[in-house]
Amino acid sequence: MEDRELATLLGWTRIGVGAAFVMAPAKTSKLWMGENVDSVFTRMAGRTLGARDLALGVGLLTAIRRDSPARGWLEAGVLADSVDTFSATVGLRRLPKIRSLLFIAAGAGSVVAGRRLTGSGDLA
Repeated sequence: MEDRELATLLGWTRIGVGAAFVMAPAKTSKLWMGENVDSVFTRMAGRTLGARDLALGVGLLTAIRRDSPARGWLEAGVLADSVDTFSATVGLRRLPKIRSLLFIAAGAGSVVAGRRLTGSGDLA
């Protein structure tokens, strides 16, 4: 897969995940953390997480479409995904194992892809 295609896929994935958390924060959070998460705080945190991913995805895709530098958007995504992956790892004992491991794998995969793309001359 070419770098621009991978970056575009990463951007659309962020938008999809972000939109899900903004529009249905309780349901989306339950998929990730299990059944006992339906609270005002969970919905607020889910919307915040979703808005962040929406912004990162839209920013990345806008930069790609305009042939503008995308590196800053990619670096911000790597930082966000690194923190998400670390947080899920720290909470592994208290969260459903399979869901947490899938979240950790997805986050780590995004970190690796984003990190690889930050060095791409095609996206600088």
